[in-house]
Amino acid sequence: MLASILVVLVVAVGVVARLFVWPVSARPVKADAVVVFAGGEGERLDRALDLMVHGFAPVLVVSNG
Repeated sequence: MLASILVVLVVAVGVVARLFVWPVSARPVKADAVVVFAGGEGERLDRALDLMVHGFAPVLVVSNG
């Protein structure tokens, strides 16, 4: 019983690490739009504009919550 719990825990930690700590690609890809959520000190908008300038998306959507 304890061994099976340990196996499940190890697998869960491995999956979480693979998906969130070391994702397959952290590089941006082409999209229909860049979405910026409200908040921050403006760095999000700067990054979104940079992505658009480099041709990753033709549309910018800003959430001004």
